[in-house]
Amino acid sequence: MKQASSIKRKHKRLIGVDLFRGLSIFCVVLMHSDEGMKSTTSFWLEIIDFVAFAVPFFIATSFYLSVDKLKSNLKPYPLQDRLKRLFTPYIFWSIFYLFYKA
Repeated sequence: MKQASSIKRKHKRLIGVDLFRGLSIFCVVLMHSDEGMKSTTSFWLEIIDFVAFAVPFFIATSFYLSVDKLKSNLKPYPLQDRLKRLFTPYIFWSIFYLFYKA
């Protein structure tokens, strides 16, 4: 017996976005590894410039997927819950970094 109410609608995965996300994760790691290198070699600076697309890509992807989710969701979008989920770790790590650098 099928229970339609208990079956959740699955969202279609966007393979291209997922693959580009994986590449962007690697690029963000490269950008953060620059802190330890403190190198001013031309090659390393070109690498950092090349991978700088990663952060804007994450922001654009977040907006794109949020709008898609907003369109498919029947109930109001829980913006406050999402902001709380994002800002709590941001505030924690910002305070941690301030004490670390002091």
